[in-house]
Amino acid sequence: MSRSGLPRADQATATASVLGLTLASAVDRVYTSYVWKNVVIVVWFDAATVESILVFERSCQERAQKHPQGMSSVHIMVPGGKSLPTAEARAELSRVMREYAQYSAATAVVIPGTGFWASALRGMITAVSMLARTSANPRICGDFAAVAAWLPEVHEQRTGVRISANELVSALQSAERSGLAAVA
Repeated sequence: MSRSGLPRADQATATASVLGLTLASAVDRVYTSYVWKNVVIVVWFDAATVESILVFERSCQERAQKHPQGMSSVHIMVPGGKSLPTAEARAELSRVMREYAQYSAATAVVIPGTGFWASALRGMITAVSMLARTSANPRICGDFAAVAAWLPEVHEQRTGVRISANELVSALQSAERSGLAAVA
């Protein structure tokens, strides 16, 4: 239960919906994803597994049908993840990236902090992107401000949908809070 008295998943959904976010998919203690306008925001709590990637892929299929003009995505990596994805999970991530590249307007990955965990994660993201062999390489950012400085212009150029930097930061903060509430 959350502090509000709602079950944690319901609390995350209620908080997100008030702020214009819609829960898209989730795998308990691995990730929670939301849709805001035509931007997907994924909060990763732990390493992706093959099973969690297959759940994520099903929501990618739904979003591709709903937004054939493309969507952008922001992946927020919550510090303190216990491990990196296995080789099998990395290969599956590469396959999904390749398969849905035509629907990807822009991708940002937020990896806060410095040190071994952040460096290892940056390297893994780069390796998975290279394996995917697409032109849709993610931009790695250290915070939400860096995402907001880059994504809105690229997103509008590629999808025709205008998003404001301030609203994007608010959506990212809300998704992070909602996702964290679901696993607290």
